[in-house]
Amino acid sequence: MRYHDRPVLPGLLLLSLSVIAIGCGSDGGSTGSSPPPLNAAGVWNEVEEITDAGNSITCADTGTVTLTQAGATLTGNVVQTGTCQTPAGPIDNGGSISISGGVSGSTIAFNEPGLGGITCTYRGTLYHTPPDSSAGTVDCSGAGVSAVGTWSMTR
Repeated sequence: MRYHDRPVLPGLLLLSLSVIAIGCGSDGGSTGSSPPPLNAAGVWNEVEEITDAGNSITCADTGTVTLTQAGATLTGNVVQTGTCQTPAGPIDNGGSISISGGVSGSTIAFNEPGLGGITCTYRGTLYHTPPDSSAGTVDCSGAGVSAVGTWSMTR
């Protein structure tokens, strides 16, 4: 999800494509080792829908996510197109932003920092071995924004 630096409402910045942070710790009860992370590196086609009900903003975006993986650590870039519907009218939600996160077993998570103190965290599941799809939830917060949504990726 990308954020624009144009105010949507007084004191509110527009949401867009942001990406995910992961916690790669143990499950708290197991003394065994975790399964190796699945390989999420490569180019993915992404779709997301995010809503901030309190500010009456809904964003629908599609894009290309390019991920590089070293062990459990992910870095990459998102290039997206999309539109956010706001009380003031539609706003372009396209652009490019860097992302970072990680993989633990089949769990993927990444974080995309937005402008103006808004951050979106994506968490989901990688499907199949090797992974050919992924889906999950997104939470965005900061600067008066509280948005939630869903996302999916295929390759």
